[in-house]
Amino acid sequence: MARRHRPLTGVTTRAVTSDDIARETPGGETPSLKLGDLGIHAKGATEVNMQHEDADITGSTTEVPGDSVLLAGPGRIIVSACGVYMEAHRVPPHVTPDGIHKGL
Repeated sequence: MARRHRPLTGVTTRAVTSDDIARETPGGETPSLKLGDLGIHAKGATEVNMQHEDADITGSTTEVPGDSVLLAGPGRIIVSACGVYMEAHRVPPHVTPDGIHKGL
């Protein structure tokens, strides 16, 4: 079954500080999250918020109707889902001697 493309319904950006992240991250009994905990040692970062419609993935769950990405540095982003943070790095494609591009 082909997955139907869900277009973005809005994209916004905002500057965030470590205090913003700490305030917006539920701490519970643990200290709130800071930018430095994510390997961002600048005073602030840019957050990109993308909105889209719910997506029915398995018939019993829906995709969250929005995603936030922190621009952590050149070629580096941090995304989160349910309090789990993942870091992604852009890597250049590998070009073979015959000129074929292959992902790493």
